[in-house]
Amino acid sequence: MDMFSDIKSVMNDLNQRKSALGQQLKEFQGLQVEINQLVERSDNDADAMAKLIKLKNAFPEGFEFQQAKVMNKVDELETHFKSLEQQFNVLGEIESAEGGKGGEELTEQVSEAEALNNVNNVKAKKVRNYL
Repeated sequence: MDMFSDIKSVMNDLNQRKSALGQQLKEFQGLQVEINQLVERSDNDADAMAKLIKLKNAFPEGFEFQQAKVMNKVDELETHFKSLEQQFNVLGEIESAEGGKGGEELTEQVSEAEALNNVNNVKAKKVRNYL
């Protein structure tokens, strides 16, 4: 398998993961809507108040704090996805220009990308299920 096929394979995997993350974010937003509805009903509905108390116990620092943490991670992931996309586009252009032969320039570009990540102290991120 050549380098270009490897890059396409990785890009497809990343796009699938990005789609899954997008779906989880939609679920998260749906939960936010449900929580807002519970807050609105809590004055007159004991069941809604009980659910809000359970949520408060589950998130002692506050749900807003957890929401902010999740959104910060989403922003981070978006930045990393854009960076990866740019790096893969550069690699794809080099691969196309060289006719699929690979070469030293490709290795140099990959090394430069790795060095840039090391300079920026970019750590490998793990996607967690926050829902």
